[in-house]
Amino acid sequence: MGKEKRLEELRKAVRLAQEAVVAAEQALRQARQDSPLRLKIANGRRNVASAKAILGEYMKTYGIAIPPGELAFLPTLPARLDKASVKPGDTIEDKVATVTSSAFAVTGSVDSKEAKLLRKGMKATMETTDGAKFPAVLSATGEAARPAEEEEDEKGQGAGASDKDLGSVPVLLTPAVTKGLRELVGVPVTVRISVGATGGAVLTVPVAAVVTSADGRPRVQVEVPGGGDKVRDVEVRTGLTADGDVEVTPVKPDGLKEGDRVVVSGDS
Repeated sequence: MGKEKRLEELRKAVRLAQEAVVAAEQALRQARQDSPLRLKIANGRRNVASAKAILGEYMKTYGIAIPPGELAFLPTLPARLDKASVKPGDTIEDKVATVTSSAFAVTGSVDSKEAKLLRKGMKATMETTDGAKFPAVLSATGEAARPAEEEEDEKGQGAGASDKDLGSVPVLLTPAVTKGLRELVGVPVTVRISVGATGGAVLTVPVAAVVTSADGRPRVQVEVPGGGDKVRDVEVRTGLTADGDVEVTPVKPDGLKEGDRVVVSGDS
């Protein structure tokens, strides 16, 4: 019994040894197949790392390359993108976007007669509907004050009533402060520009009451009290004009006084 048991143990050991040899042979064959692939992978990783390093050095030295046709140069910065006219994938045939300055500005118009009194750099005051006031400076008048988008709209629409047709002139103002203005973008405001001031109370008459005589001197016709339709000519010197009235000073001290009735367009 002891010999048979020992023989069985030896036979089992032989089988295990044979199985181990087979497994070792299979592992050797697999290792031979895998080694070239692993080597390729390792070499590929090294090549990728080297390429990334070269690209990084190039970007650091030369920056990003962009085709010239895709560049847009702005005269001043910073700027604000107000409107994008295309979407990703669109074919560009017209304008791409509308860019404006990040600075605040106020646009409007004044009567063409009053525009002659305005000069660039004049101080102004902006007033909101709730009474808040902000200082500003007159930056431009006329065509120089016309917003770019308004010019494009007029070109696209063709016929239409322009400022010139309406007897008005565009004006552009730049706020002297920016604090508190962001909430007012697009909100209408009242602008006052002082073109001159008198030292105190002065005599004024309607502009239409002043006529120029043959000698080139301005005069007004003053109704004679108790004289019915009788009037007398009074030579005057004119001053500031505002809201349809003009400052006048009679050449003769008692020629015109407060309360006198003057002739306007044939009526007193």
